[in-house]
Amino acid sequence: MSRPYRPVFPLLLAAAATIALYHLPFAWFLARPLVWLATFSHEMGHGLAALFLGGVFESFRMWVDGSGIAQTSYPASAFRSALVSAGGLLGPAVAAGGLFLMSTRPRLARLGLSGLGFLFLASVLLVVRNLFGIAFCASAGLLILVLARLASDREAQVGLLFLAIQLSLSVFSSSGYLFSRFADTAGGRFPSDTSQIASALGGVYWAWGLVVGAVSVTILLGGIATYWRFGGSPLLDPLENRAPQPEG
Repeated sequence: MSRPYRPVFPLLLAAAATIALYHLPFAWFLARPLVWLATFSHEMGHGLAALFLGGVFESFRMWVDGSGIAQTSYPASAFRSALVSAGGLLGPAVAAGGLFLMSTRPRLARLGLSGLGFLFLASVLLVVRNLFGIAFCASAGLLILVLARLASDREAQVGLLFLAIQLSLSVFSSSGYLFSRFADTAGGRFPSDTSQIASALGGVYWAWGLVVGAVSVTILLGGIATYWRFGGSPLLDPLENRAPQPEG
């Protein structure tokens, strides 16, 4: 039996693009939108967690420095409060895992890009409430939809993998926030998410930082393993028609 195909090339190409990005002149300027992408996934994590718990995602603001604030409301409960706080911390890891899953097949990747683009645009209409947030989310949504429309299947796969890798890196680059007592944003200083979890459930914020960090890494490893396991299989690509293969 031949060894199953592993889609290593798209992953290597996306990783090479990431490495090149941070070694180019003015790389900090080129990489800044990727910081905003991580902020978007973090704040959307808070909002979607509140919606899942029967609450309301009221508004979302983000600023040029990469900080952001999500306003939510939900039935009063210490457990719900902790889950909504954790939703933001886990947002980038969950998003990265989902993008790795959608990257398993080129045509699924195109659907993943389309869904991500529409999510950005929907956020502008529904929850984003400041000028910079509207400008970024609208621009990102339109750019991603253009990529989904014009790119080849393989290019869409590499593009989605690239975004998945950036979100994965953001989990580690922002890991210091897990062990911070406060969050300093352009909108003011607030208790950090881990501090809010500790206030709701007890314990100390840095211990909850360890727990959330471990869960984030587990989610990322699961996403990468899924890409590796199913990337060469048609099981996750219902749009692809394959001729029957002889057995023997």
